[in-house]
Amino acid sequence: MAITPTIMRFIMARKNSRRLLVLSAAGLAMLACAGTGLAGALVLEPTKAEDSIQSTAQVLGLVPADDGDQVEALLSAPVKRLKQIVPKPASQKLANVPVPTTKPKRAFKPILTEDSMVPDLAPDLAKADMDKVAAVMARLEPASFAPDTHPAESRVPIPTRKPDFVSPNLGAAPVLKPAPVAQTLDPLSTVDADLYKQVFTAQAAGDWTTANGLMGQLKDQRLRGHVLFQRYMHPTYKASFAELQAWMSQYSDLPGADKVYKLASLRKTAGAGNIAASHNQIGVSAGMLKVIAAAGNQYQSDKDLSRAQTLDINQLVSSVRDDISRGAPSKALRRLTNDKAAKLMDDVEYDQLRSQIASGFLLLGKPDDAKSLAVASANRSGAKAPLAGWTGGLAAWREKDYPLAAKLFEQVAQSPYTSAWMNSAGAYWASRAHMRAGNSKQVSIWLKESARHPRTFYGMIATRALGWDFDFDWAAPEFNKADFAKLGKIPAAWRAMALVQAGQNHLAEAELLQINSETDPSVKGALLAYTQQVNLPSLAMRIANNTIRTNGKLYDGALYPLLPWQPKDGYIIDRALIFAIIRQESKFNTWAESASGATGLMQIMPTTASYVEGTRDFTDRAEHHTLKDPETNLEIGQKYVSQLLTQDGVNNDLLSLAIAYNAGPGNLRKWKKTLADIDDPLLFIEMIPMAETRNYVERVMANYWIYRLRLNQPMPSLDSVAEGKWAMYDPVEDRGGATVRLGFVNLPKTFKVAGN
Repeated sequence: MAITPTIMRFIMARKNSRRLLVLSAAGLAMLACAGTGLAGALVLEPTKAEDSIQSTAQVLGLVPADDGDQVEALLSAPVKRLKQIVPKPASQKLANVPVPTTKPKRAFKPILTEDSMVPDLAPDLAKADMDKVAAVMARLEPASFAPDTHPAESRVPIPTRKPDFVSPNLGAAPVLKPAPVAQTLDPLSTVDADLYKQVFTAQAAGDWTTANGLMGQLKDQRLRGHVLFQRYMHPTYKASFAELQAWMSQYSDLPGADKVYKLASLRKTAGAGNIAASHNQIGVSAGMLKVIAAAGNQYQSDKDLSRAQTLDINQLVSSVRDDISRGAPSKALRRLTNDKAAKLMDDVEYDQLRSQIASGFLLLGKPDDAKSLAVASANRSGAKAPLAGWTGGLAAWREKDYPLAAKLFEQVAQSPYTSAWMNSAGAYWASRAHMRAGNSKQVSIWLKESARHPRTFYGMIATRALGWDFDFDWAAPEFNKADFAKLGKIPAAWRAMALVQAGQNHLAEAELLQINSETDPSVKGALLAYTQQVNLPSLAMRIANNTIRTNGKLYDGALYPLLPWQPKDGYIIDRALIFAIIRQESKFNTWAESASGATGLMQIMPTTASYVEGTRDFTDRAEHHTLKDPETNLEIGQKYVSQLLTQDGVNNDLLSLAIAYNAGPGNLRKWKKTLADIDDPLLFIEMIPMAETRNYVERVMANYWIYRLRLNQPMPSLDSVAEGKWAMYDPVEDRGGATVRLGFVNLPKTFKVAGN
């Protein structure tokens, strides 16, 4: 690192002052700041899908993934089941359309698990934010600090330069030398905001020399912690224990503190001193989208069993599911029939497990076996075993027994033990079965029942078939002075506003995710309004997920947000389709990464990115890192979509495109061959052996149609599906999306305030 003349003169003039020499070292160290990471994922012809978007029950076909079923998996702690664009092998759990959870009162593994978006997917906020923040710097007060009414007394010590350490060679532990900086609620100056943008950009590219020079020009050090975090987490920068320890002593309330703590612990040496604990807070979690499709009731058994008996049942359930996943439903049936533990179950539990076996037979192309088992369970347990009705209905449909199919589908539609998605599906298929059976009076009755859930796949088709208008409310809450004042008392919110000015919206979201808005509705309202003001899509979805307006409507604009980024060279694929895929893949989390390496907004695999680009190897660690850049990810992702649309087997069909994007073109071709006798697109989807893919297709298509509505675009593909046809892609001229690059003005200096 070059020593500037100013610093050299300062050192020489004060060479006899040990104290000032230490301060000089601090100045030198501070010039070494920078770094952020962006990494990615997608595969062309995958052969394995180890991680599913869904819970285990969803993979088994027990429950549908709730809307937005892709939960972000972050660098530090990849979610257990975040979607990968890789199909499951033959040993993958066979699945059928989902049913609700039935969790017995006693403490053994339920036969049906919760129909939630990703209960086991929701990572701890610390981990989630940690990676999202891989570049974020903090406003220096602890998370619990709130400015009082005496600005002159509100002082929080913050280092204005990189921490100064006593050399470890002298045997002393690193010592942070902070300099007090007055707290300010003013926005970043235009100059500093622009400098921060350049610093983050330089560090993302690993250009430490440029970043150091820019940092030296900053007057406002408010985001310094985020800048240092970006540098320390960059794949080309190896942070020392001293650097990490100092960061934790000053910025332990920042979203990435957990990750820094873990890294510091790994690099700690004997006698190196303690590491401050992280103080991340869990604010807005990534739960299932309750307002769109709440889960149904859970069945609870009243049988009083011993712990040993409960364990026996758990073992039986696990073994049966393993048999089904291996494509051996006959073995599973023998096990259920002969195992003594089966006699410990009550009738409903037994029928629920037997309906899973029936689903296995159906997806292996054995509708006769599936129907006999499913009908037996449905007749005895009725609505309490909705999977039995669903499986039996599809099996009867395949055998053209439409009256029986209608009866079984009605059971599903009326079951309180399944989700809104499943209720809507059952009602729509009941309508179809009545039409085939010649019961025309029943058709509209069940279409109306399905249309009660207009944000679901079948609910949208039913609404269109009825000729009804969609009633979505795109109005955004106004960010007013009261909201501004409310957020002004929360340090994380002020840091977030500064990050927005610096162009780091994903890091701003990480800060805001720490704010617990559940205990204070006014804070939730202020946060939601702010997300709409500056376009923070991931956070907007999370908050709107659990929020209903005073008029009983939903915040559709927040549930289906628009992107603040666009591909570097503009859109070549309709924005509605790209947004629909992103909403399902990552829920707009730019830092999402699966265990397999699928990364970023569109969950692109490094191997796929390398193939699409041709000139770059994204399997290289540093290049992989760039896939988390939103514009880069969008550019590669939409190119891959464009390529898939023209491939054999897809041929411009949106349903096939979604299958190929989720499970791979190879699986699509295989399923089109094995299911060649099915010309009904809806039946084809329901016969796909992978529950994840079935759910994925339906959710992406619902997203796509809703985004078409929001962008005021025609929906011929919805009309086609409502008529029983395939959904052909119909590109529309979208000048707004192709030519307008969205950006962010300095906030809050120029933010819009509604009312007083």
